[in-house]
Amino acid sequence: MKIILLDRTHEMPLDIERQSGVMADSAVVVAGRPLFLPDFSTTWTARVYIAYRIGRLGKTIKARYASRYYDAVTLALRLIPSDIPEKSSVCSFFDNAIALAPFFEFGDGELSSDGQPEILTLENHGFNIDRNLIAEVIERVSRYSTLRNGDIIMPEYQNLEVEIHPKIDLRGNIGHLPFAFPIR
Repeated sequence: MKIILLDRTHEMPLDIERQSGVMADSAVVVAGRPLFLPDFSTTWTARVYIAYRIGRLGKTIKARYASRYYDAVTLALRLIPSDIPEKSSVCSFFDNAIALAPFFEFGDGELSSDGQPEILTLENHGFNIDRNLIAEVIERVSRYSTLRNGDIIMPEYQNLEVEIHPKIDLRGNIGHLPFAFPIR
């Protein structure tokens, strides 16, 4: 499993060559565990991303077929040390840098494309799912790398940075299912 991260906001043009990076699976916090703040920094922020899970093996995927290759969505928090330059390689490879809410499969009925808005929430902030963006990202990324079951694509951050402190819980919903990110 790999995490493909695009360091961009929705307003920025999509530039895979300059904005993308790959993180190891050790960057993801094990499900059900709290997010422990590493001791190599004293202050932390977290960026909120919408993350998509790849559910099928594919290479050189056209955008019109991309919906066949991802099967679930969730919210993700990416830890960023405030006192280390963000372009430093340390910011992209440390363990437990990403916390994922439980994945919500598109077939579950709560998130659908039948005219209802697809919204994920975290602390009263709503985020729309952009299927066109993920189709374009899958097409571009699959030119360079084979996408495999379990890979996670995080195509943009959501203009929300949260200051992180120990002993807090960030809460949200996916569809009608609640979740929490415990910070320790």
